[in-house]
Amino acid sequence: MALSSTIEKDIAIACICSALILSRCGYRIYHRYKGHAGSHRIWHADDIYMAIAVLPLISRTVCITLSFLLNPSSSREPATKDEAAAQNMTVDKLEHDRTVGLQLLVGTRLSYTLVLWILKAALLSFYSRFVRVTSWGKIAVNLLWCLLLVSCLVVIVAILAECRPMSLMWRLASKETQPACQKGMIYFFALVAVLFSIGLLVITITIVRIPLILGDAMSQKARSTWATIEILCSCIVANTPFFYGLLRELGQHKGTQPSATDPSRSEGPFYLQSKGADHRSYELQAANSDGNSQELIIMP
Repeated sequence: MALSSTIEKDIAIACICSALILSRCGYRIYHRYKGHAGSHRIWHADDIYMAIAVLPLISRTVCITLSFLLNPSSSREPATKDEAAAQNMTVDKLEHDRTVGLQLLVGTRLSYTLVLWILKAALLSFYSRFVRVTSWGKIAVNLLWCLLLVSCLVVIVAILAECRPMSLMWRLASKETQPACQKGMIYFFALVAVLFSIGLLVITITIVRIPLILGDAMSQKARSTWATIEILCSCIVANTPFFYGLLRELGQHKGTQPSATDPSRSEGPFYLQSKGADHRSYELQAANSDGNSQELIIMP
């Protein structure tokens, strides 16, 4: 059976995201066993989140692919004899395929939510290294972790509790008698309401997809396409710091290493210090100065 363009895009973008994540994790693991120092060579907590994100990413791709293969039109109406004859199957078989396809959409939505929120957790873990050594930074990071967890639970509850009983989500019925909850409007608006993104690109994609999805009568293919694009952008945003650090090191190897006595380094309560390729890190350290000042050491 030939795959539709929507399925091909989903699979292609999932492969790109997986390649970004796996290349990052593979690089960290390789240099960890080689014993090399350097911030982008050390396995951090955000790398664990990135690795975990591959699982719901694969789950979403499998669910949405099978859903569109079993129910290409995402129809929620009972099958007719003409439709069954056109596909060389019985009416019961066609209705079974449609029901299973609609059930898989629930798994698709759950996996999509987990992908986005795990990527957000990876970003939050990464940025927390800037401020975790300060008292206000610890408080801010803890509040953001709580907000991240609560917002994820809100969306998951909206997915599972929108239809009561849950079987209404995949019940086949005519357009006149279809339950309103089948459209997933509560889940959609809950997602939009609590979805906060650190990357501006993800915010832009989220804003753009709202009128386009609503204008397309909540088409499942339109929702899937824009959700896939948002996952790709989230994955790129979450991996940008790592690849930036890698490119920066490659550039430094081609040029001259910065001098330890570089006069461009300014002193004060906080200042930016760029260390050698094997010692860069995002951390706040106490400087060995008479004034007990502190320095912010940047490492990708």
